[in-house]
Formats: sequence, structure tokens, C-alpha cells
Amino acid sequence: MSNVQNLLLAGHLTTTALLGTVVLNLLRDRRQWELLCEQPRLVAAAIEEALRFEAPVQGFRRTVTTTVTLSGTELHEGDVVFVSFASAGRDADADAAARADGDVRADGDVRADEFDIGREAFRHLSFGHGPHGCPGSQLAKEQVRISLEILIRELPGLRLAHTDITMAPTLIHRSPETLFLAW
Repeated sequence: MSNVQNLLLAGHLTTTALLGTVVLNLLRDRRQWELLCEQPRLVAAAIEEALRFEAPVQGFRRTVTTTVTLSGTELHEGDVVFVSFASAGRDADADAAARADGDVRADGDVRADEFDIGREAFRHLSFGHGPHGCPGSQLAKEQVRISLEILIRELPGLRLAHTDITMAPTLIHRSPETLFLAW
């Protein structure tokens, strides 16, 4: 039953959240959208940058299995905690370490809070990692890739119809509540 729920709920919510945030971030900075329209080969990079910049899944509840002290807080077996990794993709120190000779400006600024589809991709936690990795991550990326390719090909003049975007009020998924577009 758990696997069915994951396929039906997580697969849909994660994919739509990713599509909404990648389109939003591309259209917020017109240069990014135009670059993607000019260079469709950057679609995969745009998806990875959206995952790094604004993970569609922001964290998970977990049950503590062993009593442990974490940053001065004692957690006991059976306690429920919320593990938030929402900002992990914007950790400038981790970014710099991951790409020691990569996309770093002369002043050492890795621009971690800037959405840039030209950025060299590095490992992020948006779909988890290792045994906790999302089994549907490749399917989600493929669905978003196809959607973006159609949008840039068929609607290169796409723009935000409203710039006052409200993000969905949830701790787990990050996506626009609504995204009104025009062309």
C-alpha cells in the first residue's frame, strides 16, 4: 500500500511541483527563459538547477530509532522529527567544495542564491540520496524535460501573467499554488 501511495501521490506532487518551480524561475528571469529557448540542449541543466535551487520536496518526517543528542537536543527512540533539507542546494560552502574548480567567480562567490541554468550541475539532495533516493526521480525529470521542450518550442513568448506568486502552504512540497501564464 505504501508503494502505491508513493507512486500515486509523491510521483504526481513531486513532478508537478518541479514543473511549476522550474517554469516560475525561468520566467522570473527573462534572460534564463530566452537562453533556454535559444539553446534547448540546456533543458536538462535547467531541471537540475531548479532541483538545486528550490527542491520540490523540502523534507520528511522521520521516527528516531536510537536515543541521540543532535546539536544539544536529546532525541529519544520513538520521537518524530522533521528533517528539512530545503536549503541544502543553496549551501555556498558545500557548493564551493563540490566544484573546487567549477562555477566560482574570481571573488570566490559561487552565487548559490542565484538561479542560473548555465551553472555546472553538482549533486543535490532534492530526490534524496542512496537508499533514501526517490525511485521515480528519473521519470519525474523525463516528464518535466518533455514538458519544457514543448513549451520552449511551441510558446517561446511565454511569460508570467501575474508576478505575485504564492507558494503552496506546506512543509513538504514547494511549488506555486497557481501559475498564470500568457504568451
